[in-house]
Amino acid sequence: MARVYRVLPTLCEMNFKEFYRDPVAAFFSFFFPLLFLLAFGVSEAVRRPATFQFGIVSSDMDRPVNRFVELLATYESVNTERVTLAEGNERLRDGRLAALLVIPMAQPAGPAATVRLVVDDRWATFARMAMDSVRGQLAHEESGIPFSIDYRVEEPATKPMSAFTFIFPGLIAMALLQLGLFATAAPLLRARDRGTLRHLSTTPISRVGLMVSQLLLRFTVGAFQLLLLIGLGAWLFHVHVAGSWIALGLSTALGAVMLIAMGYALAGSVPSMESGMVIVMLTNFVMLFFGQVFFDFSAVPFVRSLVHVVPLTYLSDLLRQIVGGVGGLLPAWIDVLALAGWTIVVITIATRRFQFDMEER
Repeated sequence: MARVYRVLPTLCEMNFKEFYRDPVAAFFSFFFPLLFLLAFGVSEAVRRPATFQFGIVSSDMDRPVNRFVELLATYESVNTERVTLAEGNERLRDGRLAALLVIPMAQPAGPAATVRLVVDDRWATFARMAMDSVRGQLAHEESGIPFSIDYRVEEPATKPMSAFTFIFPGLIAMALLQLGLFATAAPLLRARDRGTLRHLSTTPISRVGLMVSQLLLRFTVGAFQLLLLIGLGAWLFHVHVAGSWIALGLSTALGAVMLIAMGYALAGSVPSMESGMVIVMLTNFVMLFFGQVFFDFSAVPFVRSLVHVVPLTYLSDLLRQIVGGVGGLLPAWIDVLALAGWTIVVITIATRRFQFDMEER
């Protein structure tokens, strides 16, 4: 063990030079996730729902207020439905409602009735346009009657769930996946194929020492990935972490160790460069498609079982609960146990099956 510590700084320096000289590793570790962040973030920012769903909370409406709601339902792209306050808040949070119109049960005496418009800032402009247009129509109909509808805009107590809220934690998991496959497995495959690791095998370097040096460098890169994605997400698209930053850091660390060790195990076990790259590509596709990164297959019966087999599912689900503050596919403690179990499995495979040379078999 003392020998490992002595050569560790040299190994880390060697791995760092190899990493920054590899444009493919840099692209998939940083630029690839950022492209998805920008694409989905801009799409969410400019997207408007095809039908703008208003929830109406009221048990007793007088004639002008009732007419206001009727006119609102005729506005272009607007649908209205009666809901209770609790039901409306829940639907607003999970994205089934775009806005909630809360009408007090007892209107104050006087010429104006004030209602609450609860809407996220993404849809606030359109909601105000609809409300102001309907107010104008009502004022025209009620000409000569000193009555109007006033409203005040409020932010929802809980940030509504959106497509970007679902995808953003998955982008963090995707960045760590690219780190494990294209910035760990692919460089190691090339090093084995070129014979670089064969020369290392003639030195007093153990498999454990080589793996620890790989983990330390990639672990540092993973921390930078997390800070970069969270920082740009907060700056450009107002992303905020709903849960604990400590929980986020620990979960990301556990996921990074699992995926880096997985890349190490994959690269050190395959018999050839060609077969290794095929497995890397196939693993990347399966993980991204079935790992709850972009698509939610939890409600699809014949795919659900496959989702539970993919290790990335548990990381995506755990990050989604921490970052988005929403319910997950599984309880958080099950996600943690699954990640820990997969980490132990891949580290065991990596340390026992790693071969320095393609021809060593």
